[in-house]
Amino acid sequence: MQAPTVADLLKAPVVRQAIEGAWVDSEASNPSRRHEEGGWVYADAITGGLTIRRAPAGGHAMLDLNTPPLVVGSSDP
Repeated sequence: MQAPTVADLLKAPVVRQAIEGAWVDSEASNPSRRHEEGGWVYADAITGGLTIRRAPAGGHAMLDLNTPPLVVGSSDP
């Protein structure tokens, strides 16, 4: 299986929902509480199914994505 492109990922409902959820959770409209939210998208190497894993919330301009969790059967993030 070939890895999905960015365009493919942006069309996937699970990815769109994760992006929208991270945006809401980031509290972008609240200057004192806004922070970074994010995570990883994994593609199953056999089925092509997508899995989302959220990272712990970050700070005002920082998000640690250095330690992605392992998802069995998926390619590296």
